[in-house]
Amino acid sequence: MKCKFKIAIRFLAVLLLNISIAQAQDEEAEGKNKYIHGGFAYASYGYTFDFGSELVGDLQSTGIMKGSNLPPFGINVGLGADYLISKNYIIGANLHWLNYQNIINNNNEMTFGGNGGGFSAGYVVYGKFDWLIYPTIGYSMGSSDMSIRNTTDSLLYFGEYELEPFSTSDFNISNSNLDIAINAQKLIYFNNSFEKAFGMFFGIRIGYLPGLSQNNWNDAGGSEVKGLTSDNGSSFYIKLTIGGGGFLLKAEKGKKRW
Repeated sequence: MKCKFKIAIRFLAVLLLNISIAQAQDEEAEGKNKYIHGGFAYASYGYTFDFGSELVGDLQSTGIMKGSNLPPFGINVGLGADYLISKNYIIGANLHWLNYQNIINNNNEMTFGGNGGGFSAGYVVYGKFDWLIYPTIGYSMGSSDMSIRNTTDSLLYFGEYELEPFSTSDFNISNSNLDIAINAQKLIYFNNSFEKAFGMFFGIRIGYLPGLSQNNWNDAGGSEVKGLTSDNGSSFYIKLTIGGGGFLLKAEKGKKRW
């Protein structure tokens, strides 16, 4: 996971450097107007990858994953808002829900999902009327839930927890993460004014959520499940966003907005 984290950081650094160079060249050639402040709210839909690698090992070691495996990604839907302050600084908040396809094994059935939310701050490295590109770093908290139904007439085990025959057991785990992302938002204008701009936003968010602590699964009563590997809940995600909002603008003297 440390290797993946280093790769993600290097990728973001190279991407931001290229964006900054392109922005400088564009400003020198054409000049630009600046957003002063404003923001937008959005809904998001995408995928979360590489979540629960420790969990997979625990499930396989106890035979619960016999005949199948966790899907490689889960569906990630969310709501959020970002706000621009003093031309270049971004603050934001978001909520998200994670759901994996139900898993049917040779000896059990599983459902797996989660939810969470957090806040972030960033800096606009490219802002030219109909585009905003900005990296963000933030903090996210959430929990994951798993339900396992034993479909056999024998005992099964999740760690040291006994899964009774033909019964359903529920488990959950909490997690806290950094949220390191690159965001790109495209604005489709509904107006054509020097003072303000508003319309619809379409965008993309790509990020990495490194876990900040090692946590353990608990049963429905809140007791820790013994015999399992601690999990830090790290993952990658990619999400498309759609929403609406607007900004106040400041035009440079002698420059046209379009």
